[in-house]
Amino acid sequence: MKMDSSNSDIVLQVHNLSAGYKTNETVIEDISFTVSEGEMVGLLSRNGTGKSTLIKSIHGLLHITQGQIELPGSDYAYIPEMPALYEELTLWEHLEIVAMARGLEQQEFARKAELLLKQFNMEKIKDYFPGGFSKGTRQKVMVMCAMLDSPNLYLIDDTLMVWMLWR
Repeated sequence: MKMDSSNSDIVLQVHNLSAGYKTNETVIEDISFTVSEGEMVGLLSRNGTGKSTLIKSIHGLLHITQGQIELPGSDYAYIPEMPALYEELTLWEHLEIVAMARGLEQQEFARKAELLLKQFNMEKIKDYFPGGFSKGTRQKVMVMCAMLDSPNLYLIDDTLMVWMLWR
């Protein structure tokens, strides 16, 4: 089935999605929705109902058994449930790596990084290694990395991060 992505403000379309962790096993079935630019969509349900499975499927980490996912022209950032940081890199170096991967110019990177450090009250620890960071601080680093390039879609697999991002 061809999905209509002619509406330029659509950043994500999911149509009849079924997916799971194994080829012959679905965790979510027949999910459909559209997200437009400027919208914030949350998945609310009890544990074990497939919220993370859906997010991981959209990101391409899980096997899709049916349906389509379309990100028409979207630049998106994925923030996993568990913070994944390199212990041998400082907070600043994590931001630098993301900037390099996204092709940000050095001046633009420095401006945005300094602004994010200030917004998240993390200026004093920018040269610290994440080994001693609390889970909340590690999550903040992940959010900062995602926000560095200002994508038009955030795939966030944690309600705490949604709260932090929109607070």
